[in-house]
Amino acid sequence: MKLMDIKRVASVVLSAAIMLCAAVAIDTAEDRNAAGSLSDPDLEVLMERYPEYFGLSTFKGLEVYVWQVNPASYSFGLMPGTNINKTEQQLLALKGASAEEMRAILFTYDIPEENIAVIPWQNPVSSYLPEYCIVFSGEGPEAARQRRREYAENVRGMLFEGEKPVGAPRK
Repeated sequence: MKLMDIKRVASVVLSAAIMLCAAVAIDTAEDRNAAGSLSDPDLEVLMERYPEYFGLSTFKGLEVYVWQVNPASYSFGLMPGTNINKTEQQLLALKGASAEEMRAILFTYDIPEENIAVIPWQNPVSSYLPEYCIVFSGEGPEAARQRRREYAENVRGMLFEGEKPVGAPRK
């Protein structure tokens, strides 16, 4: 088999794998919404679904990673705060929780809101590119950084504004 043929086959296989991952992610998000994104998530169900998001060290705070697969679909992952960047492998291992689910999970931690960082992340499984990722023609990188900060603040509002989830112990 020629090298070009091998590259072509590898490209097709890689493309198919990426599309399959995207389809699974979208299907999972749709299933979660179809099941009714819980307005008052049951903590027992959340502990079964996302055991890795409970009992994390809060010594250096918490980091909430947010990504989108389309304009109306936000997914959230949670890690303990550190002074080092997370690896791609760690980020790809995050399970996508809905805003309501992550909100309920965060309220199980007894730490101040300012010790929880909201970090936008472009998940490679998603082909959707949020506007904060784009530097438009004629603008400097500071404009994109400002959009990223505004995006993070809007997401923070999704997680912390309004009434506490039922049974929320956090102050």
